[in-house]
Amino acid sequence: MKRFPLMRLLLLFLGILIIAVSIGYFEIYDLNRNIQKTWQMFEESMKWEGDIVPSLIAAVVTGSDQEKIIIDSISKAWRNLMRFKSREHIIEAYKVMHSAAQHLLDLGMQKKELSDDPEFRILVNDLKNARSTVDSLAIQYNFAVVRYNRLISTFPFNLIARATGFTEEPKLSLEGSNGGHKSKG
Repeated sequence: MKRFPLMRLLLLFLGILIIAVSIGYFEIYDLNRNIQKTWQMFEESMKWEGDIVPSLIAAVVTGSDQEKIIIDSISKAWRNLMRFKSREHIIEAYKVMHSAAQHLLDLGMQKKELSDDPEFRILVNDLKNARSTVDSLAIQYNFAVVRYNRLISTFPFNLIARATGFTEEPKLSLEGSNGGHKSKG
């Protein structure tokens, strides 16, 4: 007769365990999904910045060798940005594009007729807004990655993550893009 209460306790324990594992799994899943959504917004913002570059080229280019080198660098980086699938390659291509676009922008700002042009100022403002969005999303992405990585490295979530295939995500580092990006942390 004492076996019946023991069976109830065992079933209660298994029920609680199943509920806890389910809650843990969905917590991990939600954080991972947040990382994926943030990455998608981040990638779209990088493309937005890249979409502004052709207008910048059209406004600045006069045909000097320095400008041709910069344009070639931007074009190559932009093609790579659209082709790459791994986050590390996308970030590296973005850094090259961003740096080259900054050089082109600096060249444009040195030209008096451009720096006074209202359309060029709008273009510069659009580029600054795109870069600001990229910066904000990189910070948001890194925050989500830190929360997620911390969760899946603590007990019992590490067991759930390992059993369900969730692994640590890398943080973003836009340092070296010469644009004031400092999202490494």
